[in-house]
Amino acid sequence: MILGYLLTAIAAGLVAFLLALLSGTSFLLSVGIYTLVGTLTIILLPLTQFLIGRLIEQFKTQEPLDRRTKKHDTAFVDTQLDRT
Repeated sequence: MILGYLLTAIAAGLVAFLLALLSGTSFLLSVGIYTLVGTLTIILLPLTQFLIGRLIEQFKTQEPLDRRTKKHDTAFVDTQLDRT
């Protein structure tokens, strides 16, 4: 997973570097853009994956809604602790 983040950041940085050079910026500014884009990619990719995972888990753990009353239906919740 970490290697994928690194390769994605390198590729995004190189694309930004080449686009900056082709648009006529200086070499040092292009290197700065490469560094900035690579760093932001390394930070934002895992953060985005974490946030999406948290949202998915949050929606999975919610109780189903009763369509008639638009409230959480507790009929599916087993209130008995042990059935032995």
